[in-house]
Amino acid sequence: MDDYKRMAAVLLILILIIANLAVAIVTEFDFDDEKSNSDMEYYRGIKESVSSSVSGPDSDNNKNSPEDNPAVTGASESNEKDSEVHEAAEKTDGEVTEKKQNVQTVSLKRKPVIPAADFSGTSEAQSMIKIEGELEGLVSKNVFHVTLPVGSDGIKYIADPQGLICKTNTAAYPDSVFDPDSNVYFSNGTVVNSDGISVTSYSGTSDPFTVVNKSSCAVDVVARITAMYEKGPETKVSLAQNNVWEGISRPSIYLSAVRSDDFSEKIVISQREQAITASVRGCPGAYCYRYAGPNSYRYELMTDEELEEFRAGPSGRTTDTAFKEFSLAVRGECNADGDWDPDEDYNFPSVSIVWNVGLAASAGPYILEDEVSVARDEENILNYSMGLLDASADMIRSAMYITPENVERELRWNDYYLQFSEHEIRLTPEFSGYARERNGGILRFRFDDRNKSTFEVKLDMSAAPSLSDSGCTIESGSSSQIKIGFDLGSGDKAATGISKITFGNEDFTGRVYSSVNENEITLSSIAVRMIQEKNGGTLRVKFDDSARTSCSYKIKTGR
Repeated sequence: MDDYKRMAAVLLILILIIANLAVAIVTEFDFDDEKSNSDMEYYRGIKESVSSSVSGPDSDNNKNSPEDNPAVTGASESNEKDSEVHEAAEKTDGEVTEKKQNVQTVSLKRKPVIPAADFSGTSEAQSMIKIEGELEGLVSKNVFHVTLPVGSDGIKYIADPQGLICKTNTAAYPDSVFDPDSNVYFSNGTVVNSDGISVTSYSGTSDPFTVVNKSSCAVDVVARITAMYEKGPETKVSLAQNNVWEGISRPSIYLSAVRSDDFSEKIVISQREQAITASVRGCPGAYCYRYAGPNSYRYELMTDEELEEFRAGPSGRTTDTAFKEFSLAVRGECNADGDWDPDEDYNFPSVSIVWNVGLAASAGPYILEDEVSVARDEENILNYSMGLLDASADMIRSAMYITPENVERELRWNDYYLQFSEHEIRLTPEFSGYARERNGGILRFRFDDRNKSTFEVKLDMSAAPSLSDSGCTIESGSSSQIKIGFDLGSGDKAATGISKITFGNEDFTGRVYSSVNENEITLSSIAVRMIQEKNGGTLRVKFDDSARTSCSYKIKTGR
């Protein structure tokens, strides 16, 4: 029997707890208008009915008095506490209602989302609600954004096969430092030496040519690298296949490219084009979403300020926001023990790197030059590439000469004017004369790649000034004058005269050493004797054209 009493007491306590929770929920409701006030009375009715159901319809007529049942006594104590809670709750309800009523005097009523309308006067009412969907917006998360190295005429290298720069303590290059273990030098910019002085640094490796991928996705990089000889002296420095110089007497240079993701791999640079490919990961962590107007959003790279702020926060410290890179550097070396001639004017190879970066590893064909001069009967060379992979071409489908009057002539198969080899298109001297007679024009080449790539080369009628010969040899002991022909050029590139003539450190511009007529320079016997005393050398002629063209003339002495 005692067990039943204890169970009954536990059940009563649980009922009281549930009743308290219900009352607490009721008191949390806000009532803002007249309809809500009636709801308030409804919820209070629920609260009172819950309380009455716990205490019974008539607590005075309860058969079990507190004296007869200890469990009921405990329940009565709980009811007293519960009554106190109820009174406090009702007081709170009154305060909240009063506050809400005060707020209503200054706040706006909420506009209903779903409109309503009254229907009367009929026995039936009907309405239809149509719910439609619309797209908030979408953004492409494949954003392409890269930084590429661009062309510059300031990228050069210096060949010093005898190590003259370091042996003379860089006297020719003040405020500079050179790597004594190199003999081909690239400028690596300004550095601060041990004395705290800014100097220009030179080494055998160029600064890296870097592609920075700021895209949100990975990109493929294709670098096409080749060597070529620009128009200049006929004595070309050979391109070596390696830097093993034993038994190599001919003046040569070894050029290679080194990639940043594998410094042990060296790509030997030659006149045959080579493709270097790489994949560079993207950086989605550096991107954010932006609202751009109704139904318009953007997914774009954060600004530098936004990136700095993001990286300082907790999310930024665990997110990769560093842009990935791929670089190429060029190295050079020449054969120190080769038969280099101090009186020779050498033609060193130039290096061309064509970059293609995109979402697919392919590269279209191209022609490097976009203008040549046909002012003289000289040969011109156009360097070209067929491209790479899916975007490449198999052949040059057509070569069209177009006059200024838009008259066209097909020249693709005419070897008399155009001669095609694997990497070069040679425009013969005969073609220069042919185009000059027609007042210039353009050459239009079309490849057979999928994009039908077309390139135009302007045929310029102007020409820079030049010398008619590259040099001569005079007999030992001869005092005869030397005559050198020259051309002032034509068109926009022409000069009006010669501004200076020098031989080494000697100024030969004066009448004592030289005289100039319409198209010929005459070196006097005094100048010739000075040249013989120095066993020959290089005469330099500088013109007064806008480009300040300088031409060299080699003079050798007989044995």
